[in-house]
Amino acid sequence: MNDDIHEPAAAYALGAVDDIERASFERHLRTCERCRAEVASYDEAVLSLATSAPEVAPPPSLKASVMAALPPQEPSDRRTAPRTAPARPWLTRTRVLVAAAAVAVLAVIGVGVAQPWQQPTSVAALSPAERVRLSADAQQHTAAVGDARLVVTTSRSAGAATVQTERMPDAPKGHVYQAWFLDAAGTPRSAGIMTGAQPQLLQGTPGASLAVTVEPTGGSAAPTTAPVVRVSLV
Repeated sequence: MNDDIHEPAAAYALGAVDDIERASFERHLRTCERCRAEVASYDEAVLSLATSAPEVAPPPSLKASVMAALPPQEPSDRRTAPRTAPARPWLTRTRVLVAAAAVAVLAVIGVGVAQPWQQPTSVAALSPAERVRLSADAQQHTAAVGDARLVVTTSRSAGAATVQTERMPDAPKGHVYQAWFLDAAGTPRSAGIMTGAQPQLLQGTPGASLAVTVEPTGGSAAPTTAPVVRVSLV
């Protein structure tokens, strides 16, 4: 089995991944019990240290020690050395080692101060939208809107859904995008005003489909325009 797919767990738990890597690894987490358990174990270790250890200032030598442990980086010269993109299906091994080293450093010195790279990863600390997206029974439903894409993630166990847009143009001035759950008969029920490209928890229990309309700022009690996109959720 290729273990590279599991490597980002430590880096993900400490927030040491970019948005693309985070989204990719979260899709992997939905189907990998091993990684969910590993992420939870890192989280428990960090939270335990944060709540039990006294607050102390990190020693001045900490940064130097961590930097000294990193593999040496070859200087680049743009005039003589062409840059090539590293092959990284998930994350480079160096960043995984750095993330693991960060956990080890915390364990050794017992630091109880908040760290800028620390992000909530336990189930209790996840946002409602993240809980839906990481549910074991999460299902994605997509629809194209020209060059843009609408992604709705539903979870029967959570009884909820999230919406995310990719490359969606802004709504006209003085208007917003509003999501609607439609039942089998097509009756609409507001699922909330869409606030941006980040995953957003929709209001209420998912229906048979979801539609998005353009409404005046503040939203409407019922759709006033034809849907710009509609996606089936069954």
